[in-house]
Amino acid sequence: MTNVGLALQADPLLLNQFRQVTIMGGSGPFPPVGTSLMIDANVQNDGEAASRTFSAPCRRRVMVGVNVTKLVVTDEVAIARLHASGSPRGKFAAAILESYIDFYRLAWGRRISPVHDGLAAALSVQPEWITTSMTGPVNITNDGFATRAHVMRTAEGQPVAWEIEPAPDSIAVTEVDAQSFLEHFLTVLET
Repeated sequence: MTNVGLALQADPLLLNQFRQVTIMGGSGPFPPVGTSLMIDANVQNDGEAASRTFSAPCRRRVMVGVNVTKLVVTDEVAIARLHASGSPRGKFAAAILESYIDFYRLAWGRRISPVHDGLAAALSVQPEWITTSMTGPVNITNDGFATRAHVMRTAEGQPVAWEIEPAPDSIAVTEVDAQSFLEHFLTVLET
């Protein structure tokens, strides 16, 4: 986000040069009551750049946030599959994913890892894996703990209960075909 935010300072119309900009960042709409979200490092680490990115003019902006990526996970079976492939790419990917599942084990008590960036990249070229989305303006919020990018809608699609900052619409992915993505993701990595 920081690099995109700096580029937008130099050229505020930069994102208009692309048919679509897909952002692995944000948290989608506000979650259902009683539900908490994981931290989104891409927004948390530079909320100002995130604000520039989500408010800049853009032909089509797709947010693939942690509300979705946290549900699409690799596990030890997937890593074993990549090791067994024998390919340099498969072994390299397995080594990287192993470090991530070691990190996330303390969050969920098991060795799994969300496929945050891989899912966002894949949805750029395979948009048919997006099964549900919500469109609306995105604002950056901070509750004193987490800085988030949210579509200014509740989980049920209603507007939030306060005045929002004007921003162009973004498409927030809310559900994906995780099985199709994961199978394709692993197949590509094991070759």
